[in-house]
Amino acid sequence: MEIKYQKHSKRLQKATDFWLKVAAEYNAGLTAKDIAEKYVNPVSGRHYTREHIYWILKKLQKGI
Repeated sequence: MEIKYQKHSKRLQKATDFWLKVAAEYNAGLTAKDIAEKYVNPVSGRHYTREHIYWILKKLQKGI
């Protein structure tokens, strides 16, 4: 039996695309503060924090 998750794969794909964009900009030399100020969280409507950018980088480093 195959379980169909309700939009889980779409959300994960959008998040993964964003995370890879953040990692590419970090590797290009931008600081976490600059990246955080550049993007707005679509759920809360506020800018991301430095801590969230570092969390994304750790998550990618460990493997999604």
